[in-house]
Amino acid sequence: LKNYPAKLYDIDMFDNSKETIEKLKKEGKIVICYINAGAWEEWREDANLFPDSVKGNDLDGWSGEKWLDIRSDIVKDIMKKRFDL
Repeated sequence: LKNYPAKLYDIDMFDNSKETIEKLKKEGKIVICYINAGAWEEWREDANLFPDSVKGNDLDGWSGEKWLDIRSDIVKDIMKKRFDL
C-alpha cells in the first residue's frame, strides 16, 4: 500500500492484509474497509458461498458482478461474516 499524505484511507477489505491495516492505524491514520454489500463479485474469496438463487442480473459495466437479493437471509449471513473480518 502506497503511503499518501492522507488522514483517512478507504481500502478494499479483501485486497489488504490485517498487517497493512494495523500499520496504517499505528501511523495515526483512520482506516475504512470497503465491502460490496449489494453485488456478487466472482473474484472474491467468498464468492462460492452465494447460491445462484440469490444472484440477479449482471451489473452494467462491471464484468463478473451480479446484483444480490439483499432480502435473503443467506446474503445477510455472508455480509455479517464480512463485517466480522
